[in-house]
Amino acid sequence: GEDRNDWLSRRPAPLQVNALGFPGASGCDFIDLILADAVSLPPEYSGHYAEKVLVVPESHHPFPHKYSFGAVPAAQPIPRKELGLPEGSESVILGCFNRIKKLDPQTFRAWIEALLSTPKAVLWLSRLALTPEAEDRLRTQARGLGLAPHRIIFSDTFPSSQHIATKAQADIFLDTPVYNAHVTGGDALWAGLIMVVLPLESMASRISASFAPVIDAVLVARSLNDYIQIIQRLARNDNLRRNLKERLEEQKHKSSLFNATAWVRSFERGIFQALDTQLSGAEPLGQSPGWGAQGAQGWRNPRFSYIARPG
Repeated sequence: GEDRNDWLSRRPAPLQVNALGFPGASGCDFIDLILADAVSLPPEYSGHYAEKVLVVPESHHPFPHKYSFGAVPAAQPIPRKELGLPEGSESVILGCFNRIKKLDPQTFRAWIEALLSTPKAVLWLSRLALTPEAEDRLRTQARGLGLAPHRIIFSDTFPSSQHIATKAQADIFLDTPVYNAHVTGGDALWAGLIMVVLPLESMASRISASFAPVIDAVLVARSLNDYIQIIQRLARNDNLRRNLKERLEEQKHKSSLFNATAWVRSFERGIFQALDTQLSGAEPLGQSPGWGAQGAQGWRNPRFSYIARPG
């Protein structure tokens, strides 16, 4: 396997950090810090973690899309016809490009409920790590819930040079609540997709919600029913989608979410501060000044109409 905890247990470094790997507690006394932000790991949850929390003011996940894709000519997308997508502009494409193992039955039923109430919408899923048997089971489940099989489209993975341009043909990205999109979420936003998220309690379920304080097109639901209603409202309201997409196009080029340089500087400051503290013999540092200031205030900012801290 890819697990390296046996190496880390031997303490090869004076400071060991869980960063950008599994988004959750390690339960190991040899991992000193976990990298997080104030939304993905709120202060009131930190007592459940073995690690102390190193908080970056931005989202805990950096996205270098501005450097990777912003300076190169836009690639041509794979044509809708080749993907099996409807070609008419009247259709609304709800997409999820996460690995299928992130999808739970309750969320799939919620998607079907939203689709049944919006006849012009279709669901576009990735075959990444999806077996033919699993694809058949999903179609059978959808049919049993009353959805016509042709309204779910499965696509093979896209060439790396075309995947952003191709994903841009969707309208809305449906995130999986139990285990969120991470890099895939950044791809979806850079492609111009509105994102609907439902944060739960675990860090893995709250990553996408941490994008919301700086990106208006990330809509955060309060409950599963709210999640369904947001999808329905977006699918039915062309003007709302258009306005959110226009704001996203402007924000993504200015947002801290896609400013990897600033993120690295924040991370380096935190690591050096924590290392100095560790080497001095004191306790490893926990929260940074960004926790109670920028992070929490951004989360509560009332201009994000759908955002509410889960109860």
